[in-house]
Amino acid sequence: MIVTLSGTSVSAHDYRFTLGARGGIVKIDGGKLFGFDDGRSLGGQLGLRLGNQWEIEFSYDQMQVDAVISDTLAFAPNSSLVSELFASRFGVTLQRFLLSYENRINLKLGIGAGLSDWEQTRAPDNSRLSVLSKNSQPTDFAASELFASASAGLDLHVTSFLSLGVSAQADYLTGAGADFESDFNSKRDRWIYSGLGQLNFHFGHRGPKQDEWKSDEAWKDKRETEKENNEKVIASQTKKPDKKSSQSQAPANRAASARDGDGDGVADETDTCLDTRWGTLVDKSGCPVDTDRDGIPDGLDDCPGTTSEAKSMVDIHGCPYDTDADGVADYGDNCVNSTLGSVVDENGCSVDSDGDGVSDGLDDCPGTLPNIQVDANGCIDLAVFAAPMVLHIDYLSGSFEIDPRSKERIKKLSGLLILVPTIKLEINGYTDDIGPEPANRQLSERRANRLRDYLITLGVAAERIKTFGRGESNFMASNQNANGRAKNRRIEIIFYK
Repeated sequence: MIVTLSGTSVSAHDYRFTLGARGGIVKIDGGKLFGFDDGRSLGGQLGLRLGNQWEIEFSYDQMQVDAVISDTLAFAPNSSLVSELFASRFGVTLQRFLLSYENRINLKLGIGAGLSDWEQTRAPDNSRLSVLSKNSQPTDFAASELFASASAGLDLHVTSFLSLGVSAQADYLTGAGADFESDFNSKRDRWIYSGLGQLNFHFGHRGPKQDEWKSDEAWKDKRETEKENNEKVIASQTKKPDKKSSQSQAPANRAASARDGDGDGVADETDTCLDTRWGTLVDKSGCPVDTDRDGIPDGLDDCPGTTSEAKSMVDIHGCPYDTDADGVADYGDNCVNSTLGSVVDENGCSVDSDGDGVSDGLDDCPGTLPNIQVDANGCIDLAVFAAPMVLHIDYLSGSFEIDPRSKERIKKLSGLLILVPTIKLEINGYTDDIGPEPANRQLSERRANRLRDYLITLGVAAERIKTFGRGESNFMASNQNANGRAKNRRIEIIFYK
């Protein structure tokens, strides 16, 4: 993310509400039962500004953490050694900003509390772990538990409406709401540490507090003087001209010479720019000042100090265009048409961490394994199981060995089958009509069994696979030519649950 900083004062940060999204890593610690891996957390927050230094924040996060059981005595003898913890976190935090609210960069500290609704399950069947309750009865290892929290963070305001942030957060599970046997309860993990990145949108601005502009008083005085003088001129024109009336026009002429038509604080007689817009800061000649040379004069420029790279690429308020609203201004954006919601790099181009063709931020299944076909949401595409798969394996005459080209396709299929363990398959082998029918049936059965054995070596469970030798039946093409016979020598895989 490229951000241009010009000074520290940004008075337009006087906002009322904040709406944002956040995500990061989670670490659980403090107990003896599990060895937790680093997990992930995704969520959002809504903030209400209570003053220049205080804010109350309401947050919701979903967490998922893998773990290995360290003390199997705490669970049933048949417990899986691998488990997963899923948690929904509802929190409220009171935060104090340590620096002035006008700063682009600010530090904050917070304390809070909330409810953590969590459960821990065995992998891969997702059944809940069973433990003893306070009255020594079996109960699920799950709870809706109160926690206390503390946090520290840093915010960087890109504009008055957009900021980025990082924060560290620690939650302590108090035990209120959990019903577990005391010895077991003393061993379980209580601390949840989070490192989060945030994208915040600010609204409800009350507008920057500005000092009284020095020309405002002059404008009012000159308008009142001009009105009085005009009334005197009109009154004098209704009388016969005489020596006194001629003399009475002199003060009016003198007042006219001191007029300030555009109200910029510079009299018209010395003002070389008579049509200056109201609110513009001017030099001693009455002409607009444009410090950052972006075409928007100071006083009307909401983004003073814009870099020279953004020249001619700013809006009517002097702020750089961000056409695709990805947080990277157009002048530094190499991919100006990023899809809304995509996570982008410092050049404004979409990031695809798992390389599945669906950008981070739009990917509902981040971390997909390589070479796995996915749908438009980045999740495993199960459409491949909707119809039978036909494999035209290049068998040598009388052979049942699989050729290298077909092995690559079968490897991809095995990876998908491992990720979807509920899918079973029926492998049917077919031959052409060359040779005796019993021999062809036996050959087709060997080819089907060979494919089954290869899938087993790739990690597919044997009990999920059935094989059949269909021999010279259900022809796909004519056996009167070589091309037709090659099509008939095939493997058909039927998927079912």
